Amino acid sequence: MKANRKLRENKKGVAPTLTILLVIPVILMVISVINLWAQNFIGTMQKLQDELHEKRELLESLDIGTLINSSNIIYSDGFEDSVKDDPQWATNDASSVFIVGPKTKANQSYYTGHLGGFINLTNDADHFIGIKRSFENKCQGLVSIELAFTVSTSEQYKTFSIYQNDNKNYGSIKIDIKNEKLYYLNSGFQEFPRQPKVHLHADKLCWHTMKLIVNFDSDKSNPKSLHYINFTLDGVTYDLSNFELNNKNYPVSENPETMTVEYSCSGTGESWIDDFVLCNLNPYKDIGIKWAYK
Repeated sequence: MKANRKLRENKKGVAPTLTILLVIPVILMVISVINLWAQNFIGTMQKLQDELHEKRELLESLDIGTLINSSNIIYSDGFEDSVKDDPQWATNDASSVFIVGPKTKANQSYYTGHLGGFINLTNDADHFIGIKRSFENKCQGLVSIELAFTVSTSEQYKTFSIYQNDNKNYGSIKIDIKNEKLYYLNSGFQEFPRQPKVHLHADKLCWHTMKLIVNFDSDKSNPKSLHYINFTLDGVTYDLSNFELNNKNYPVSENPETMTVEYSCSGTGESWIDDFVLCNLNPYKDIGIKWAYK
């Protein structure tokens, strides 16, 4: 009887011992996995730290002046001519009225700064009036023009144009406000492909923005030479890189060119403008076209 009792007591001690012996390898395996993960994590963090150091050294070595000059701002106008009331722009028609500064009817209408420019529209929808300015600059490669503007409830069209040497290498965008359509100039105005529907809210305090980029590169080996690049309206960019500029048969010479920018409207009412910028972009810079439609 004593022997049986002793055997039963020994059996009770065997189970915990076996359990511990089985659990120890599992614990060791878990510890090994954690250790391996920790080593990988430390290695990843060290690699990331090395990459950050390399990027910091690269940034410290960059010539900021070179980066800034890669996009040369040729001219900008915030229409803040409050002292001289001199807009520095010519009107493209005898009936055009363009005013800046305190002489404007509502000089609180501005996009940035204190003042803006004002075009008084008093003609019918088929007659364009507006402003233009010429520059004696050598602008080859990618050239961009941009502008902020408002829309009148009685406006029909707006055009935004850039060209060289008396209407050569002409790039122009026309906005049909009433029908909410866009056109580009190439042997007449052509509708944008897969015509987008654009709505411009009409209000002198509601500002819109647009930007046109063209390629004035005369290199015949470049298939995109003397082409449109893209047009951006209120933050939406439309790819026009497959379309040539108007009058493509006039190449850009090696001498400085006369370049003209123009903004015109048709209809009645009033049109405000602000923050015009003309840039000569780096000819070899990838501008990263965004696709507004497929």
